[in-house]
Amino acid sequence: MIDKKVLLAIVLLLFFSLGIIDMVKADCDPTWTKIEWKNYIRNQLDSKVSNSGLKNNEAVLNALITESYANLISEENELNELNLIGYFYSHASFHLGRIARYRFWPKGDQRGVEDKNQITGRALRRILSINSSFASKKLMHYSEKLYYHLTWSLVAYKECGLEYTLARVRDENLYEFYQSSFWPIKLEAFVTYEQSFLQENLYQDNWVAPLVKLGVIDEMRWIPFPGERGQNFKQWCELSKCRKSSFDLALRIKFDTETLLKEVERIEDQGFFYRYNSSSVLENNRYFISLIKDDKKD
Repeated sequence: MIDKKVLLAIVLLLFFSLGIIDMVKADCDPTWTKIEWKNYIRNQLDSKVSNSGLKNNEAVLNALITESYANLISEENELNELNLIGYFYSHASFHLGRIARYRFWPKGDQRGVEDKNQITGRALRRILSINSSFASKKLMHYSEKLYYHLTWSLVAYKECGLEYTLARVRDENLYEFYQSSFWPIKLEAFVTYEQSFLQENLYQDNWVAPLVKLGVIDEMRWIPFPGERGQNFKQWCELSKCRKSSFDLALRIKFDTETLLKEVERIEDQGFFYRYNSSSVLENNRYFISLIKDDKKD
């Protein structure tokens, strides 16, 4: 007969090898706050970077963040918080990633040429042609921070449910996102939560702020939803005669919310997974990862 202590040791070893104990702690620990959840997500991302076998650069970081946003998506329901945010922000992250990928595409790669052509705005393209490394590292520094800011509550919600998550949410806009059942209110609240963070961080950067105020990134501000090339911020602002750049927080919130709500209408008409599966964003993201993996082997 096996000794009880030996049996307990075997069971514990099995639990650790399967990751069950870590999963329980990570999932719904009642002592965890926003800080612990952010650290948990940061550790997951660090692990992805390490396990990828790739160099830890801004392009790899963007590709894995894009993938991580998409991993929020659940197969259970179509129109829910996790699906929409995972879908919207994986696409937004991939679009931002064009700047991060700029200097890493092999010369002559057709997808690379197409990817670079989607970087819009003469001034922005000029900056990237001079020093894309500095610009991409700067943007990904803040993009990584934003990723933790946006996803900590979503991961908690996915793993532990609404009541657990709301007990840890202190931001009124984020709270509104989870509490409201009306999509225009939910999305405006989430965009406000996102853009307020960026206004206090990215848009206070001494290098970024002057460029944004001059409208350098306004033509790049759009999301590549499948089959759509919607208005960028500059076009939208010209039509509405706002006479300002996307540095203006209220205008940025209004523009982004309108953009997302238009896609919600398409989703309601065509179905979430039809829209999601019609997109080439994640396939192109995987292609880029495989490309730089092969390049490293060579």
